[in-house]
Amino acid sequence: QTLVRFCGPLYGIIDTGANISVINQQFATEHNIKFRKIPGSLILANGNKVARMQTIDLVNVEYDNIDHIVKHKFDVIEDNIMSYENKILLGIDLLPKLSIHLMNVAVKHKGLKKELDDSIPDKAYEPNVSPAGTVQEQKAFDAAIHKYIDANKNLNKSSLCNITEAVLYLPTPPGYVANVRQYPIPYALKSKVMEVINGWLADGIIIPAKPSAWNLPMRN
Repeated sequence: QTLVRFCGPLYGIIDTGANISVINQQFATEHNIKFRKIPGSLILANGNKVARMQTIDLVNVEYDNIDHIVKHKFDVIEDNIMSYENKILLGIDLLPKLSIHLMNVAVKHKGLKKELDDSIPDKAYEPNVSPAGTVQEQKAFDAAIHKYIDANKNLNKSSLCNITEAVLYLPTPPGYVANVRQYPIPYALKSKVMEVINGWLADGIIIPAKPSAWNLPMRN
């Protein structure tokens, strides 16, 4: 059972086997909830069929775990089928609207051994250590790629990339010049930027520029 507000606070029975939510006929009459017969029938848990009756208007339902009012039409069950103590039965047509869901449903008895261990090992990730394949496949891959790694290490740092796709062209109309001052660099990052710049200067990748109104001085 769960507490809902339906013409006042009351306990509703949660029935996940019921497709339709229902209320007791006497309860509907006492609270002036209008209902009428509609085509079709309800199949009860014992297999018996009863003619359907349904509320004419949408009924307001409030629930503690949601902020808004849920409007819903209920089927109405005669008193000899659904006792007055069980005023409302919540079926799967209404449970999701009230944000009621089945969770933590057991699929085995305690003591039975798990057929599958689906737990995730909680191990710290090691950067650049993600081997794929068998040990033999990894060794074969390392041997095949080793010569290319050595060749890459021997490349001149100041040389241009010889891959065609790495060349970027910026077509500029003849005689057109655009001077844009560099964005200011945050003071807190200046030391980090200077480490990179000094490394490029030492490797000969860049050279100091002549002072101009368009430069942003980085070196004192």
